[in-house]
Amino acid sequence: MSEAGSRVKVTVRVRPPAGPSTRRGPAKECVEVDERKCTLLLEEVGLGRSRELRFDSVHGPDTSQSEFFKSCGITDLLDAALDGYTSTVFAFGQTGSGKTFTMSGKAAEANNEHYGGRASTGHDRSLAEGLMQRTVRYLYAGLAKRTDVKYMVRATYLEIYNEQVVDLIEPAGPLAVRGSSSSGFYVEDLSVVQCRNVRDLQYVVSKGLENRHSRHHLLNQHSSRSHAMFSVYLDAADADGVNARYGRISLLDLAGSENVRTSQSSGSGLKEAGSINRSLFALGQVIKTLSDGRRATSHVPYRDSNLTKLLADSLGGDAHTLMIACCSPLEDFYEETCRTMHYACSAGAIRVKPTVKLDPQQQLIARLRQEVLDLKQQVHHLQQELSISKSLLASVSGCSSPKMSDNVCEASERSTVGHTPV
Repeated sequence: MSEAGSRVKVTVRVRPPAGPSTRRGPAKECVEVDERKCTLLLEEVGLGRSRELRFDSVHGPDTSQSEFFKSCGITDLLDAALDGYTSTVFAFGQTGSGKTFTMSGKAAEANNEHYGGRASTGHDRSLAEGLMQRTVRYLYAGLAKRTDVKYMVRATYLEIYNEQVVDLIEPAGPLAVRGSSSSGFYVEDLSVVQCRNVRDLQYVVSKGLENRHSRHHLLNQHSSRSHAMFSVYLDAADADGVNARYGRISLLDLAGSENVRTSQSSGSGLKEAGSINRSLFALGQVIKTLSDGRRATSHVPYRDSNLTKLLADSLGGDAHTLMIACCSPLEDFYEETCRTMHYACSAGAIRVKPTVKLDPQQQLIARLRQEVLDLKQQVHHLQQELSISKSLLASVSGCSSPKMSDNVCEASERSTVGHTPV
């Protein structure tokens, strides 16, 4: 993937219209997808007009899990992680819009046998696997092809529940999010699993999904009540042990924004919804600040929530980033769909500068080499300007000298003619 002039990539996935409706009678749809043109046509309810929005890719309700994995752009980010880049994929949208099914396939338990037009029961459950399970297999297939590189694979899985970070591999008390000038934000004492093969990494995925918080409410039978972050660290070096680089791929399944009057959450569910909405609001403010083109003079509020702290290097940082905007086509959820599309358009305007993560010593050498290259370019530019200046000076001197000589001769002749000898 190209490093220069990169930006956050955005793909949209529209779930099937199946699901609860907030009104009586047949549900109307307000979203139309053109996958070939990568556009989404959003009918503005009550106004009798439509808006056409363009993204990096758009996927309709009939897109299967396998098709989505191949065409949404995640494979480019996985290849970049294997090359030593940091890559991040996060799913954003209202509750019940298909984020968890897209990321982990776990929503297949909740009436998703029709999602994407594919069966998810019986002997062929693999058709309903999400991006996480497919990522695991894709990474190890990539490792097998790169025989000239030695890799060490490690993994973590955490959730942000009620604004507290919890380890999903070994759940215990809340963990602290620290920050440093050299490594950015990180989670202290988070379990790190060294994965020797694909089974070890699959274990991390299944263990994390098993421990993640979820709850039933009116809009979603299996509503995720936390933001979950699954990360795979790919420490690589050439066969001779040099040229060390440190790639990472993080997949985030964000809890959905929730209108509590519609979902009718109460008690603990109401508290969870409040925490989810506050952290998503903080994320929205970060996206808004980064996308308005004035971030050089604006304060970016990364510290307003643990979610934005952990996304700091992915949004406007040095990572390849893909946002998956999930929405429902139903008119009942028009306002939430508009909000999701607004954030998706804003995220697509964020510029990022992906860089390969190197060993600190090699990073210093690379930076010094870049400085030398920049200085050479400056010297070359100055030499060109000096050469042009010399040429102009020589041209001016060549043109002016004869004229000066002629003037001197003429003045001498006038002086001789006008002189009377004594």
